[in-house]
Amino acid sequence: ESLGIKLFQRRPFALSPAGAELFQFIKPFFENIDIVAERLRQNSSPQLRIAAPSIVLHDYLPQILQGVRAKFPAFRLYLHEAARADAERLLLAGDVDLAIMLIDKKSRAAIQVQPLLELPLILLVHK
Repeated sequence: ESLGIKLFQRRPFALSPAGAELFQFIKPFFENIDIVAERLRQNSSPQLRIAAPSIVLHDYLPQILQGVRAKFPAFRLYLHEAARADAERLLLAGDVDLAIMLIDKKSRAAIQVQPLLELPLILLVHK
């Protein structure tokens, strides 16, 4: 309508001469869209999506992430606060790249587990 000319006939569907001309004009764009999308993905900044409980995000990751940002300023980090079940679900769905959580004796076959550190724990009681 905005061009003021008929581009196609509805039933049976057929392009008008003007519609065929417009199609030939835009066809190269659509033929190369996969190539352009891949090029854009390769040129985008590297990213890492992490799921972890709030204590890990607030108490342990800031210092590590500060060092990563200093070395790789274009690196994009996405942090998802998540309990164990949510973190596993996000990981299995491909919504995060890695999850940090407390070790559990149960482990899913689709998830590789790598211990990071041992936390010293103490018990405080009132005298």
